[in-house]
Amino acid sequence: MTALDYSHAYGHGAAATVYHATVVVLTEGFDAVPSFVLYPRDWLDKLTDLIAGRPLKFSPSKAFNKTFAVVGDDVARIDELFSSQLVKYCLREPNLTIEVRHGKLLVYCYETIIGTPGYEEFLDLVSDLTELLRKHIDDDDDDDDDDDDV
Repeated sequence: MTALDYSHAYGHGAAATVYHATVVVLTEGFDAVPSFVLYPRDWLDKLTDLIAGRPLKFSPSKAFNKTFAVVGDDVARIDELFSSQLVKYCLREPNLTIEVRHGKLLVYCYETIIGTPGYEEFLDLVSDLTELLRKHIDDDDDDDDDDDDV
């Protein structure tokens, strides 16, 4: 696991736009989790809803669907991840972004540097999210083992 404060800029000089975030990356152990990105919905997402219609919903929670967008290719497997408990943890931090790709997990809060007083709480949130995703992996592994016994 790596945790760091990250900044990047688009543009140059006075016209540059700088983005900041505290980022936690787990570099292995998520190969069995389908690739997806969960991110806070913004005005562009709402405009797209008006033009193209509401995207897929990954939770029965209206608050979750209003707060977050979830994208990825394997919709059925991604939908399985979003248990009521995972949704609850996501809603604790409305700026949360979660990305799983190539067995790596990336978690950060958009445009948020977590200060010293909140760092431990943020790492606890990441730990809880990781545990829920790992539980999904372990449950899938257990199901596969049961299939071998048949």
